[in-house]
Amino acid sequence: MQTSSVWKFTRAPWSLRNQNRVSTDALSAAMRWRGNVPGRDFQELTDADADPAFFRFEALEGDTDAGLDLDRQCAEFGVERERAQPGELDGLAG
Repeated sequence: MQTSSVWKFTRAPWSLRNQNRVSTDALSAAMRWRGNVPGRDFQELTDADADPAFFRFEALEGDTDAGLDLDRQCAEFGVERERAQPGELDGLAG
């Protein structure tokens, strides 16, 4: 069974990767997170130049490494994530 959650991505204050858009680095982190792990997928919910950027992530219920793996990729690409609040999702795709 799949689980799903929506996350808001912003630039990490300590990041030196400020030449890229937040959405670009969040997308890179999401793509690497998905990798070749069965059951992992994501959907970008905002435009390519959005700041903050919102993504929906899906993983298998038994994928106990999903959260930690996403945290690692966020650190690698200089973004931070926090769970999106319901009001923040108004008007977004998906």
